[in-house]
Amino acid sequence: MEKIQVPVEERGEVKVDKIEAPVEAPLMIEVPSVLEAPVQPLMLEAPQITQPPAQQATEAVSVETVVKSPLIKIKGIGEKRASQLNALGINTIDELAKASAQDIAKSLKISSKIVDKWVAGAKDLIK
Repeated sequence: MEKIQVPVEERGEVKVDKIEAPVEAPLMIEVPSVLEAPVQPLMLEAPQITQPPAQQATEAVSVETVVKSPLIKIKGIGEKRASQLNALGINTIDELAKASAQDIAKSLKISSKIVDKWVAGAKDLIK
């Protein structure tokens, strides 16, 4: 570590380890250098920016078509229940009106009172 001497302009007494001594000549204080190595500018490389490859127009795109079931016209039946009824082979309002509420309730593991309302709603729509 390099040391730098700094002159002190004032004359008077200097206390060093509780020893007082008169100062007759300029006092030199050793101060360590702040920099120990020469400063070099920090050089950073610019980041390389790459563009993603363009998608080709011939690429296949999957499109899902959403077909709404006619069963959702019945109060209490949404798309999820309509899908469950479709899995049981009930795809139309006519098929639901003719179906057994107890069999549907058992298959879907729900109350037969709910399915009774669906069947009644289907019959009302057929009229």
